[in-house]
Amino acid sequence: MLGSAFDYDVQVILCDHCGAPIEGELHGTLASCSYCKATNRLRERSTAIEATGQSGSGGMAEADRIALLRQQDSQEKPRHTSVAKLLDAGKLNGSHAKEAMLAWTADRASLADMATPEVATRFYQLTTALAEHHGRLGDRMSQRAVLESALGLLPSARLRHNVKCALSRAACVTGDFQAAERWLSTCDPRSLDLECDSNYRLARAYHATATGQFAPVLEVLGRTESDVPIHDSMDPFAAVLRANALERLGDGPSAVAALGRWMIGPMGIRYGSVESLLAEHRAWNLCAHSYPVAEAQAQRAREAQKIREHHAGVAAVAVLGAPIAVAAGAAGVGVFVAIASVILVILMIVVFIVIGVSAALQ
Repeated sequence: MLGSAFDYDVQVILCDHCGAPIEGELHGTLASCSYCKATNRLRERSTAIEATGQSGSGGMAEADRIALLRQQDSQEKPRHTSVAKLLDAGKLNGSHAKEAMLAWTADRASLADMATPEVATRFYQLTTALAEHHGRLGDRMSQRAVLESALGLLPSARLRHNVKCALSRAACVTGDFQAAERWLSTCDPRSLDLECDSNYRLARAYHATATGQFAPVLEVLGRTESDVPIHDSMDPFAAVLRANALERLGDGPSAVAALGRWMIGPMGIRYGSVESLLAEHRAWNLCAHSYPVAEAQAQRAREAQKIREHHAGVAAVAVLGAPIAVAAGAAGVGVFVAIASVILVILMIVVFIVIGVSAALQ
């Protein structure tokens, strides 16, 4: 019997036939679906810690392990095309949830018969997208069942590790911190794979944040983004948890800087990820003081960006328009036409300046 949605001592999977959640014992058993009465086989859940690298980190020095992880940074592999088309800004769109579930069910059946790397990767990506979707809707049982169904089928220790980290984070949201710790206890704490290591670090930071322990957050994520390599897909969340910990420990300026480096990055304005993460974790009151300051700075940066973009347009008009006026005079079309061309170019420049100023003031 479940003590909570993410109780570690019970298995929860989706029925093979109707998709309803089914509870069962850890050692593996046959369980009847309470909805469609179909019999499902639950696999025994392993409690062993599995190395997620090719040979494990073994006695490797931590500095060497971090250096190896850093070599993998900014090399994120794109999602499978069939999964990417279902997502909007990295999240499953509600209108595509049914299609994603159908694809997940088909891949689940394929993996049960014969596991292939491509199907396993696609199945894992669909699993995480569906689990996050259920989590945003507050459907914890479906979130749990999707994740644990995948846990019993994925052939890769690396992917199973990532699923257990997701289960730990989800347990934290429900306040079941004991279950969160137990899910994490079977994960590889010193992975040689950047995505696995980042998932573990995020799960540890998540647990520490949820339990009000902020120094451990900085121990696993670092005080700045350059201290520890984090997988690109998890950079925004790491930035938010890091900034919140800095703020709670009394370092407001560093908290603002941690958010700002993500909201206004070297590649231009990167806006939206921080805001959505704060909204999803509204109950935790993350970055309550640092975010408004960082947002004000980001707003000024966006205004300045608009002005720069319109100034670039003005320069383009001047560069392209002036030769037209000169050519008109040289072609002998008359002084009047040449003057008119120059006036037209000047008017276009004025219009661009007015539009740019207006946009910046909005």
